[in-house]
Amino acid sequence: MSRIVPILALAATLAAAEPTPRLAADGIHVAATGPDMVLSWPSLQDAAYARTAHSAVALAADGRSAVLDFPGGAKLGVALAGDGFDIDVERCGDAAAVCVELVIPAGMRTGGAWTCGETNGTFPATTPEPPHFFGGNASGFILRHDGKVALSLGTPEFSYQQMTDNRAWNWDVCTWRSVVPVGDRRAQHYAVRR
Repeated sequence: MSRIVPILALAATLAAAEPTPRLAADGIHVAATGPDMVLSWPSLQDAAYARTAHSAVALAADGRSAVLDFPGGAKLGVALAGDGFDIDVERCGDAAAVCVELVIPAGMRTGGAWTCGETNGTFPATTPEPPHFFGGNASGFILRHDGKVALSLGTPEFSYQQMTDNRAWNWDVCTWRSVVPVGDRRAQHYAVRR
């Protein structure tokens, strides 16, 4: 019996711990309540809104940082930092913005809700027209399921956020996208919160 108490105390401590992002080959894993959610590796967007994906990812052996190379010589660094992760724009070529995306499973339509900045909503039961059901500048994103926070992100200042129902393209998911202008701001921080 004496061994059970410390194990239960450890489990309670781990459950109460702040969510920690994790870098992996398929992207940036974040977890708060429920299973991991995977943010895409950042992509670059030019002034005409065309996006470019990375051509190579070099993940550090300790899993705490990565370097993304892009066609044309652009380069981004991603590193775990404090309460989240940083994106460092080392070279951006003609890129105007950095994009991060999250695929939200179809199951979120039942009991799921979202908040972008001050705007709250539920996931559409049917495909909306247009399929982009939210777009605007906001400094945070919260995803809830059955009234519980599943994910909470603090996004860089001036980030444009977009929520899209991908059923319009025969893909039964929703996506969230954050688009942050590069300008002269080379460092971007995303905070992972409860």
